Amino acid sequence: MATWIRGFCIMLAIACVASLPAAAHAQATRIWLSGVGDDVNPCSRTAPCKTFAGSISKVASGGTISIIDPGEYGVVTITKPITLEGDCTAVGISAASAASAVLISIPGSGDKRVVLRNLVLDGAGSAKGLIGVSVSSASTVLIDRCLIHNFVNGIVINTAGNINVVISATTIDRIDNAAVSATSTGIATVKTENVRLSNSGVGIVASGGSRVYALRTVASHNTDAGFLAEGDSGVARIFIDHGAATSNGTGVLSYGVDASITMTQTMVTGNGLGIDNSDEVLSYGDNQISDNTTNGTPTGQLGVQ
Repeated sequence: MATWIRGFCIMLAIACVASLPAAAHAQATRIWLSGVGDDVNPCSRTAPCKTFAGSISKVASGGTISIIDPGEYGVVTITKPITLEGDCTAVGISAASAASAVLISIPGSGDKRVVLRNLVLDGAGSAKGLIGVSVSSASTVLIDRCLIHNFVNGIVINTAGNINVVISATTIDRIDNAAVSATSTGIATVKTENVRLSNSGVGIVASGGSRVYALRTVASHNTDAGFLAEGDSGVARIFIDHGAATSNGTGVLSYGVDASITMTQTMVTGNGLGIDNSDEVLSYGDNQISDNTTNGTPTGQLGVQ
């Protein structure tokens, strides 16, 4: 009897192991994609996957998806903290009409950090993609050394809570509406550094619940405005430091009861209207505002402290 019981227990253990779902296997902290990969692969360095959509379930929370070579890797919805990292070559995410190239929506609370680095997001096609990067829920988003172009909207930050977004060394151009737009029912803090926003409707739009800190950021050749603060639905602030607004319809525009733009060491030149001070535009008195069709003037001057 004892022998029979032991045999039965062994067979039962084997059956239980065999019936474990694939999700029980450990997810990797780093996986790889290649233009010649296959999504049935384990996404290892020697057996890479082919698309973001086919690989994202195989990377652990907080892990990294790395690109081995140039290729087209498809759109992606991010629901956990991860890093998407190219290799400084033409890593593409194309988006068809009504699609977002990257959608960031991470449920729950805690650390919800997403990094997008060295990527090319292209909405070109028979009809433009709707959004380059759409952020609806995260704690921190870093967009570093990316090119985002040919979309209806560039980077759209629209959250119900607090969020920090950092955009660095990135070019966003050929956007129908705004290259960067931010709004929140909490506080959306957006920092841009060494960023170029061009050939779009508006460079940066800060709406209710957003604070934008634009350092060494250039907004040029935008049809409507380079920098726009809209304060009709809550506090909207833009702080421009060592920036430039050139060859736009309007260089700097603030309107709405809770809208404010503050400028220091910034060039506003070659625009149709340099400064539209419908509402608060503050200057530290060290800006260059010249050679616009109409220069306009700040509403107030701040002293250096």
